[in-house]
Amino acid sequence: MALDPITAERESSRVADHIVLVWPSIGVVGLALGVAGLFFEAPGLGLAAGMCALAAGIGGMRRSSAAISPEPKQLQATEMPNVVVPSQAAVIQGELLSGEYFDLAVRSRVTSARRFLKPVAVVRIRMAGVEVSAPAQDTTVASIIAETLRECDSAFVLGDDDAALILEDTPESGAIWVVERLRRAFSEQMSMSVWAGVACYPAHAMDATELQAQADGALTRAREWPQDRIEVAFAE
Repeated sequence: MALDPITAERESSRVADHIVLVWPSIGVVGLALGVAGLFFEAPGLGLAAGMCALAAGIGGMRRSSAAISPEPKQLQATEMPNVVVPSQAAVIQGELLSGEYFDLAVRSRVTSARRFLKPVAVVRIRMAGVEVSAPAQDTTVASIIAETLRECDSAFVLGDDDAALILEDTPESGAIWVVERLRRAFSEQMSMSVWAGVACYPAHAMDATELQAQADGALTRAREWPQDRIEVAFAE
């Protein structure tokens, strides 16, 4: 009769426990044979003791290996890490994601950055002379961003002339360099003005909400200038 999975696992564990007890027993027998060999000066008993010791040693090594390197556990659906994946509906034309995904993405990236002790940058961008969500211009904007960002970075549309970036493993200096490249490309290819606010974890904020607020504040200060401007958040 077939056993149910729980019963089968218990039986397997019980058998394994009995097998584990065999190795110490072999070691004890080997010790006894070794003592007898010395007492009776019998080389044969000494050889048998050596074989028992070898068998017990091999068994002990297998037990240690199993304890140190257990079989990898397969994650169940409820145990999978919190990974945010945008739905097809969240993606608009080009490579730009919907702003509805932005908040979730920032929280996910900050959590990952905290876990792996790496920086992450959030950039808020305001553009003049273009509507990012307009189909005719969105393709050009998306193309410029795709050529500038890495595959691990993300770009989002927050409004007709408002966008945001999340830059993986990027400190303040790296984020400024990326935004400056974008600013030059937008100016040369689309004759548009760009204002940007940059904030980085953990230099300017320790959580996702504060990181976005710092980027928003930096953008507000940048927009006080009539020409292109990149502002960086104040360190806490």
